[in-house]
Amino acid sequence: MAFYDDRVYVESLGGLLPGMTVDAMRGGVSRIRIQVITRVFHEAGMIEQWGYGVQRVFKRAAELSLPEPSNARMH
Repeated sequence: MAFYDDRVYVESLGGLLPGMTVDAMRGGVSRIRIQVITRVFHEAGMIEQWGYGVQRVFKRAAELSLPEPSNARMH
């Protein structure tokens, strides 16, 4: 993570966190990868609810007739 005058740069390795599965995500389970970023967004009022973004990904994929996320595409 790096802080600049006009931005914050965050690099994430991606992939699923240990023990997380796409099925669990589909069921509404979410885990926080970068705690400090989550806290900043929460305190700024920019997070509606935990895991909501993941739910939106599944919903939008269905709306656009795209394949649902899978473990193979999450790495």
